[in-house]
Amino acid sequence: MRDAWINRSRIASATVCLQLAQERSHPEQSDRKIIKVWEEERTALRAMPVSFDGFAEKTCRISATCLVNFERNRYSVECRYVGQVATVRAYAERIVITCVGNMVGEHPRCFERGRTLYNPWHYVAALERKPGALRNGAPFKDWNLPSAMTRLRERLAKYADGDRQFVEILTMVALYGLEAVSEACAAALDEHVVSSAHVVNLLHRTATAAAAPILQVPESLKLTLEPAANCDRYDRLLRSVVAIIHPTPENPDASSTDRTTEDAAAARHGECARGEPDGTEPEEARPNELVGAAALR
Repeated sequence: MRDAWINRSRIASATVCLQLAQERSHPEQSDRKIIKVWEEERTALRAMPVSFDGFAEKTCRISATCLVNFERNRYSVECRYVGQVATVRAYAERIVITCVGNMVGEHPRCFERGRTLYNPWHYVAALERKPGALRNGAPFKDWNLPSAMTRLRERLAKYADGDRQFVEILTMVALYGLEAVSEACAAALDEHVVSSAHVVNLLHRTATAAAAPILQVPESLKLTLEPAANCDRYDRLLRSVVAIIHPTPENPDASSTDRTTEDAAAARHGECARGEPDGTEPEEARPNELVGAAALR
């Protein structure tokens, strides 16, 4: 309501100023109206490069309940920044809270005293550890969720682990957005399947895969001659492989004759075929068994 009143006041003030500029004379050029002098000066003005960012800044520590104090009011921040030092920037109409270079909370500025402004999404990560706080926690009272999610929450409340299942659905908002999660909840209700696993499955199936980036191929790697789709080359390769596995002898008669000659030469030297020693030794190489027996006597 306050924002609407401020907007109406601005519009009314701009209208009154324009009317006075058209009616009143310029204080230095009395023969001319203010609006005429303004139109001439306007062409010589330089555009501002960036808008003026005016705010009052204050540092404070984030409490254990994920709140910061500013001008006797408390504002919520993301629960993962509990205990850290945050910077509060107070604009004319809003409060922006930053921590370690990240914006961790934003609220409309409250000019009353003793008020606590919650953003329920700041506490979703804490619900994973304490899902029961979804029913009685102060940040979640009168939480304005989409109708499909509200109806699914009411259906899940009938189960013992209903709070935990709904918290699992809430965590999907950070990945797929509130609109996609709401549509998945509506689809699950239409299919009469009240389960967080089914909602998560619907989100995974409907999510569009990110397009693969186009690779910039260097000129040195680009093909100058495109390969032809010719399967005859594979047939020739297969025929060459078969020929290697089953070689054809050039002169089988000559090979057998050479092998017979080698075996005969080896036999003359007291060896079997293929170089193995023969079982019989020359007679002169045998020991004289009779001489040996006489020596023992």
